[in-house]
Parts: sequence; structure tokens; C-alpha cells
Amino acid sequence: MSPDEGCDRTVDLLLKAGADPSIKNDRGQTPLHYAVTGYDSIVSLIEAGVHPDIQDIEGRAALHYAAGISCGEAIELLVEKGAKRDILDKQGKTPLQVAIDDDSYDDDVAEYLCTNNQKRLKEELYNVVYKHKDSSDYIVKLTKGLKEFLHKYKGNQDLEVVLNTLVK
Repeated sequence: MSPDEGCDRTVDLLLKAGADPSIKNDRGQTPLHYAVTGYDSIVSLIEAGVHPDIQDIEGRAALHYAAGISCGEAIELLVEKGAKRDILDKQGKTPLQVAIDDDSYDDDVAEYLCTNNQKRLKEELYNVVYKHKDSSDYIVKLTKGLKEFLHKYKGNQDLEVVLNTLVK
């Protein structure tokens, strides 16, 4: 039995015995905050009534924790169960921004946490960068394309997030 399976089983036993699934510790964390590596525990806790967006005293939800360790399976499940992708912690960070800051950004995180607009912007930016890559005047066309793109989306929060995903 893996540690996660043991944890999942313990959660199930505690819930069956009547434990409060929404109980908080001194940091405001619930069992859901700790269950981000246990798929079955997440399911059990949410089915027992824990709201997927419940936040600790730092404003972090389980999705922030799952993103911080790049746990794609938990991210997918939490989003599927209604967790908000754009929920902010007390520092004003979304789960995606936590993943970027914690160097946990990967394809799974992008798939489930990037908004459709962020995905569209990223695709558009890639098109600008690679459209003329085989052209003899690539640098000139790239510079022009980037200037137009950045001017078009100046001040766009989603673009800032996309650019941060590329830098990390």
C-alpha cells in the first residue's frame, strides 16, 4: 500500500466515524489542504461537504497547494469539482501564479489552470515568434510582430501571466 492509499483509507475511516471534514487547524487549513496528493481523499472530502475553494488564513485554497507542487491529477480533480481557477490568496495570487513562483509550472498546470484567453494569447504569441522563422529577415519581422502584439495587449493581465509562464 502506498502512502497516498493509506492516507485515503484513513480519511475514509475518519469520515465514516463522523469526523468533521471541514475542521481547521490553527493556520485555517482543512484536511482538503493536506489531501492534494491523494485523489480518493479529495473526492471523499468534497463529497462529505468540504467546499473546494475553502481558504486557509493566507487565503490559499487546495488548488493553490496542488499547483505549488505541480500535482496535475489533483488540479484536474479540484477544477472538475468546482474549484475556481482564478481564486486569489491574500497576496493576490491565483493558483497558476503560485505554480509559476514555486517553479512548479508544467503542461499539466497549464492545461487545467490557464484560462481560455491565456491559452489563446500564448498561441498568438507563438505564432508571432515562429511565423517567419525561416525567413531571411526573421529578426525584422519578429521585432515588428512583437511590437504590434505587445501594443495590442498592453496592460492585459492575462498577457502578464502568459509572459511569466514563458520566463519560468
